[in-house]
Amino acid sequence: MQVALSSFLTAQPVTIHLIFMAAAVSILPLVLVFVFLQRRLVQFWKCADSDQGLTEEQD
Repeated sequence: MQVALSSFLTAQPVTIHLIFMAAAVSILPLVLVFVFLQRRLVQFWKCADSDQGLTEEQD
Protein backbone atom coordinates (compact mmCIF):
# COMPACT_ATOMS: atom_id res chain seq x y z
CA MET A 1 0.00 0.00 0.00
CA GLN A 2 2.93 2.33 0.64
CA VAL A 3 3.94 2.00 -3.01
CA ALA A 4 0.51 3.20 -4.09
CA LEU A 5 0.67 6.13 -1.67
CA SER A 6 4.12 7.13 -2.93
CA SER A 7 2.89 7.02 -6.52
CA PHE A 8 0.23 9.54 -5.55
CA LEU A 9 2.90 11.77 -4.03
CA THR A 10 5.12 11.66 -7.12
CA ALA A 11 2.29 12.47 -9.51
CA GLN A 12 2.52 15.85 -11.22
CA PRO A 13 -0.50 17.54 -9.56
CA VAL A 14 -0.54 16.91 -5.81
CA THR A 15 -3.96 15.63 -4.85
CA ILE A 16 -4.02 15.71 -1.08
CA HIS A 17 -7.62 14.48 -0.82
CA LEU A 18 -6.76 11.33 -2.78
CA ILE A 19 -3.68 10.71 -0.64
CA PHE A 20 -5.78 11.09 2.51
CA MET A 21 -8.44 8.70 1.21
CA ALA A 22 -5.83 6.11 0.23
CA ALA A 23 -4.27 6.32 3.70
CA ALA A 24 -7.69 6.05 5.38
CA VAL A 25 -8.65 3.02 3.29
CA SER A 26 -5.33 1.32 4.01
CA ILE A 27 -5.73 1.66 7.80
CA LEU A 28 -9.43 0.73 7.84
CA PRO A 29 -8.94 -3.07 8.20
CA LEU A 30 -6.71 -2.61 11.26
CA VAL A 31 -9.24 -0.29 12.90
CA LEU A 32 -12.10 -2.71 12.22
CA VAL A 33 -10.18 -5.65 13.72
CA PHE A 34 -9.40 -3.60 16.83
CA VAL A 35 -13.02 -2.51 17.24
CA PHE A 36 -14.32 -6.07 17.02
CA LEU A 37 -11.62 -7.55 19.28
CA GLN A 38 -11.47 -4.69 21.78
CA ARG A 39 -13.58 -6.41 24.45
CA ARG A 40 -11.56 -9.64 24.22
CA LEU A 41 -8.24 -7.78 24.38
CA VAL A 42 -9.28 -5.97 27.57
CA GLN A 43 -10.49 -9.24 29.13
CA PHE A 44 -7.19 -10.89 28.22
CA TRP A 45 -5.16 -8.07 29.74
CA LYS A 46 -7.22 -8.14 32.95
CA CYS A 47 -6.87 -11.92 33.22
CA ALA A 48 -3.13 -11.82 32.58
CA ASP A 49 -2.69 -9.05 35.15
CA SER A 50 -4.55 -10.94 37.89
CA ASP A 51 -2.93 -14.31 37.11
CA GLN A 52 0.64 -13.04 37.37
CA GLY A 53 0.10 -10.89 40.42
CA LEU A 54 1.29 -7.71 38.80
CA THR A 55 -0.30 -5.50 41.42
CA GLU A 56 1.93 -3.17 43.38
CA GLU A 57 2.92 -4.40 46.79
CA GLN A 58 2.61 -2.00 49.66
CA ASP A 59 5.10 -1.85 52.54
